[in-house]
Amino acid sequence: MFWQKSEDPSSNTVQFTVESAWRYSYGKDHFVPQLTSSGDTVVKINGAVTPMVTFGDDTGPHYLESGKITAFSESEDWFLTEEVFSHTFTTPNNRGMPWRVEFSGCCRTSGITNGGDSSWHMAMDVDLLAALSSLRIVSLPVIFISAGTPGPHFKLLTAGSDPTVEEVTWSATDDSGGMLSMDATGKVT
Repeated sequence: MFWQKSEDPSSNTVQFTVESAWRYSYGKDHFVPQLTSSGDTVVKINGAVTPMVTFGDDTGPHYLESGKITAFSESEDWFLTEEVFSHTFTTPNNRGMPWRVEFSGCCRTSGITNGGDSSWHMAMDVDLLAALSSLRIVSLPVIFISAGTPGPHFKLLTAGSDPTVEEVTWSATDDSGGMLSMDATGKVT
């Protein structure tokens, strides 16, 4: 998920792009692709908890009603969708704090160790006084770190990122329930 402010300097309108990957084997029973007049294949995304985007301003959820299929592999059991939402906030930020935009739903892949078959949740902050866009991470990496390894580190490069200016933080729950985090320099703690 990433965002870009509109070009109108007096507007609080933001364009959000949600890119999401889904298991083809799950989707073929739950997602019905349709062809648009422009020739794009779109699909409404469903799940045990229907995936949704909320903008943190009490406007209600927005569902992935027409995710454009941008790539797929039947043999590798996945397809990728992209859906763009335009949203206008009443103010550039939420009384001095960023707006908290969330993308959540269910379910994670069943074969993973931490939280398989459970709901997932992603969030990002939007403060139009602090930034005109967010980072865009094109593909989430699969990173394996051995348990108990002191100081595991890795770098995650993003287009246009500058670790001295922008912050990227990843977190996950370890097997004991503690949080693992990665800061903008790539350090995992």
